[in-house]
Amino acid sequence: SNREFFSSLDVINKIMTLEKLQMINGQLTIKARNNTEIILQNTSLLLNSREVVKSPTVTSVEKSVEELKFSKGVLKLKDLLVKMENAYFDGKKNRLLFEKLNLYNPDQRFNVSTKNTLLGNVQFDDSLNIISADTVSWGQARIEINNLSKETRKGTSALAIMLKMLNGNNTVVDINNENSSLSFTLNSISANTFSKKEKLHAEKLTTIGKDFYYYTAGTEITAANFSINDLSPSAVNSILIKQNRGANSIFANIPEATFTPDINSIVSENTEIKNLRLLYPELTISTKEKVTTKELKSFPEIKIDQLEIIGPVFKIENSHSKKLPVLSWDGRKNKLMATNIQSEKATGKVSISSLDAAFSDFSFTGSVGKTTKSKEVQINTRFENLVLQNGEKINWSVKLKELVAKNYSADSFNKKPAQVKIYSGKLEDLTVNSENLSSFPELIKENPSFSVSNISGFFMDEKKSISWQNLVYHKAAKTISLDTITYLPVMSRDAFIAAHPFQTDYMTFRSGKILATDFDLDRYLDDSTLRLGDLNIANPFFTSYRDKRPPFKSGIIKPLPTKLIQKIPFSISIDTLKIENGTTVYTELNDKNNETGLIPVTRMSGDIFPIKNFDLTGKDSLRIRLNGYLLDSAWIRLRTRESYLDSLSGFLITLRMRPRSLLYLNEVLEPLASVNLQSGYLDTLLMRAVATEYLSLGEMRMFYRDLKVKFHRNSYEEKKRFLTGLMTFIANNFVIKNDNKKRVGVVYFPRIRDRSFINYYIKIAMSGMASSVGAKKNKRLLRKYKKQLKIRQLPPIDFD
Repeated sequence: SNREFFSSLDVINKIMTLEKLQMINGQLTIKARNNTEIILQNTSLLLNSREVVKSPTVTSVEKSVEELKFSKGVLKLKDLLVKMENAYFDGKKNRLLFEKLNLYNPDQRFNVSTKNTLLGNVQFDDSLNIISADTVSWGQARIEINNLSKETRKGTSALAIMLKMLNGNNTVVDINNENSSLSFTLNSISANTFSKKEKLHAEKLTTIGKDFYYYTAGTEITAANFSINDLSPSAVNSILIKQNRGANSIFANIPEATFTPDINSIVSENTEIKNLRLLYPELTISTKEKVTTKELKSFPEIKIDQLEIIGPVFKIENSHSKKLPVLSWDGRKNKLMATNIQSEKATGKVSISSLDAAFSDFSFTGSVGKTTKSKEVQINTRFENLVLQNGEKINWSVKLKELVAKNYSADSFNKKPAQVKIYSGKLEDLTVNSENLSSFPELIKENPSFSVSNISGFFMDEKKSISWQNLVYHKAAKTISLDTITYLPVMSRDAFIAAHPFQTDYMTFRSGKILATDFDLDRYLDDSTLRLGDLNIANPFFTSYRDKRPPFKSGIIKPLPTKLIQKIPFSISIDTLKIENGTTVYTELNDKNNETGLIPVTRMSGDIFPIKNFDLTGKDSLRIRLNGYLLDSAWIRLRTRESYLDSLSGFLITLRMRPRSLLYLNEVLEPLASVNLQSGYLDTLLMRAVATEYLSLGEMRMFYRDLKVKFHRNSYEEKKRFLTGLMTFIANNFVIKNDNKKRVGVVYFPRIRDRSFINYYIKIAMSGMASSVGAKKNKRLLRKYKKQLKIRQLPPIDFD
């Protein structure tokens, strides 16, 4: 057959497609007009010459080869050199097997070396500069790609590659760019198709690899193992990221990342990834110097349908900042979930549809070097519509749909020692952006529908303890509410009294539901004025205890209600303070008999209005309208009206009580006055008086019958003495009127200005009672009143 082959060379040489085809001493040389050349050494060639004679073309020569063997060979194309060793071509199956194969281009932009390589149906179209094969496999390979700068590349057209049924093992890949390098090892790789024209393209690409390494100036990324499957679940293990910018650094450790990639979108720089999941990543950011970014880099084109981060650990070391040098978060019990993450290269925009995150176990170091840990705190958040826009500066916005916090605690408040505990809290519908974050008023104004709710906690400093339940604020409704609030001194009652050298009041307070309406937060942030419509307080419970045995510190003038309101250190306006089912309990330890008297007023309801300390006019008056039960027994009604601008703080006070037996008063009279009512019934009590800063005048209609009293010593009748019996006899027969059906008593009392306004109210009422029962004479009281007017140079009180 060799003789037949060589005898037909004359015919083949006449075909213009080939310039040379010859075999001399086992070396086969083929040259074409486009400088394509094949040189094969130690060649064994088996041809079917009949096919060549029938149709003398290159294609017929190719089809006539039944078997080809050679030890070494070289294929020279326009931009490609191929070196081959120990090759075998099976013409019947159209397969090429190489023990060694090396492909590279003259300028070394790529270099591929393989062992035990199989190529099926290899085709080369010199006019289109395309190499194709139906089957490609290898046992070992090394691929080197060098992307040189545009200035150093030759002006040659790129070689196109079209491969099918790709399957390889033990492949080392090195890719070098001007400023970066990338290397990794593929234990195995397979693909249904693999092609490269302008960009790479693969179908059903599957790889298992290791030793991933990427380097560029200041950045290193490594991964121990990876398994990448096109459009199928994939994983990368032991990812390390190191970045250094001057004295600043970033370190990230990701034990495992799982995802579903679209390989072709990644290669085309339009990355699409699904179900990205990071397990227990650790991130440390160390900032030692402040860096100003001169030029912002554009964001790559990326789409991620879902990102889940399990158990992150995060730490910031900000040594150039004095405010917050260290912040850390141990989130190994937490996770983050983001959906529809998209980065647009053309517009410089990054968006995230939703981000759900759980946080706990924070710690931070403050400006004084003290580290605060909060292992019990739990924060669950949901963000929506996060948008980051690149430009001259980065602008961003995000809607905080919901934030739920639990178990927050701190050991200081406004740089002062204090215990702060927030058991729970919820924030909803707050949109934050790069412009309004630095201005709290702007942030609030741009969020007309945000709300906070379920805020419960307590505050305690060295003097007081305050706890509350379910604080709620709705901006759209302009309402603030509390389920309950409690105020207590930190010290016990006896320790508190012992710590004060003078008489003082030990006070406590708690309440039920509190609701404030018409609170305009925007307006408050504009002018720092607290404006409320109605302030409703349900079930308030107030106690006050005073020990009368220590000396009284005199000389400190106590203001009346309107002046007390005007002393509030901030501007305030409350249309109406409404009280429902309130209770006040006043307790006094008598300094003469060491007895304790308790005066409760229960079932108290009513209103106080208006409460304000700015924009006052001559027509503004404070009104108090309260109803309650004295000692939980006798119905009583109090009404006052006090001018805000009257220099003498003049006010009108009225008091009314319903008919009832008077014996219930013994609960107070015995311990506080050593007096006991033996009998007595009140038919009616009506007091009307006018008072000023200095004195009061009025009248009382106190009609009663069968009133008898008894005096005793130290409240124990078994030690009855002659003096107490004599006092009882004189009081019942000469001083006190046993019955009063029409006599009107005079109300007169000169105010003791270093006592509270409540003390003034009580003394006004007691003066009218004393006058009504005959203990004080009306004429004598009126003379005292007129004398005080002259001494103080005051105008007379006008009841009209």
